[in-house]
Amino acid sequence: MANNLKSIFGSWTFSIALGVLCTFSPSIHAQTELPPSPTISIDSLEAPTPAEPPKVDHEKVMEDDYKRLQRRRRRHEKEEVKASPTYGDRLGKALDDEAAKPHPRDFFLEISLVGSAVATMASRQGYTSEPTMHFSSAWRLPQKADIATGTTPSPGKNNDLWFGLRVAPFNGSGFYRGHTGSYGLTYFGPMIAVGKIDPPTNGGSSEAGTASAQMAKIERPVLTGWLISGGVAAVSKQGRSDAPGDAKSDFLVKGVGFDAPGVWIEFRQMSVLYGALGCNLLAGFQTGQDKAFFYGGIGFAGWD
Repeated sequence: MANNLKSIFGSWTFSIALGVLCTFSPSIHAQTELPPSPTISIDSLEAPTPAEPPKVDHEKVMEDDYKRLQRRRRRHEKEEVKASPTYGDRLGKALDDEAAKPHPRDFFLEISLVGSAVATMASRQGYTSEPTMHFSSAWRLPQKADIATGTTPSPGKNNDLWFGLRVAPFNGSGFYRGHTGSYGLTYFGPMIAVGKIDPPTNGGSSEAGTASAQMAKIERPVLTGWLISGGVAAVSKQGRSDAPGDAKSDFLVKGVGFDAPGVWIEFRQMSVLYGALGCNLLAGFQTGQDKAFFYGGIGFAGWD
């Protein structure tokens, strides 16, 4: 009985659903229907107007190319232009030119920076000596061969004889007969010397070739030599002391005199740079009454 009711109820439900679907089907179809597409006619379309070819101004193109090439050339010229020589370059060239000039080197003028020590005896005690400056100049005596031929003296062959002048100040303080004071002694007088300047070692022979000459120019040859000088000097005294006057004292203001024995000797090791500039090492001693000065220093000389 129950199964029969279920089958009857199912059939009845299916019938109702089918009726509803048939009722609303036309309206759903009407709502989903698309509108018809419009008809396009090609008879009214016209062909596009053909584009005109671009106009090229050949003169303007050539002018632009020419200006561009000019700008490129000016840029390259600026890059290739060498920088103006610096002060160091100009100085180096001047030194090379000076070294290349012939210099007979028969005269020099020297200023020396000197440090000294003093040894005393007898009534002079405790002398000190301060750094000072010495001045020297000398002229080389031409040799007989040079005089006979009338040529310029040529140093380096033999030992040469020199004559000149020397001024050597010394100053400091000390004790004389137990009294303190300060002194200023300036020794001056003629100089006689013997010495030799060797020729440059990198000159080479004519077969040495261009490389040797170029190397000599780069290295700027240095000449070396030596000089032993001596003489007897007069003295000019300048001093100050509270002690009573004594003619033998170095502390009293006194004019030019002779400080016996007054003998002096110097030795120089010389170097000549760039043909005319000298740098010398010197050592020597100066004698006076009951005292002797021993000194050494470096000298700067100009040669001609």
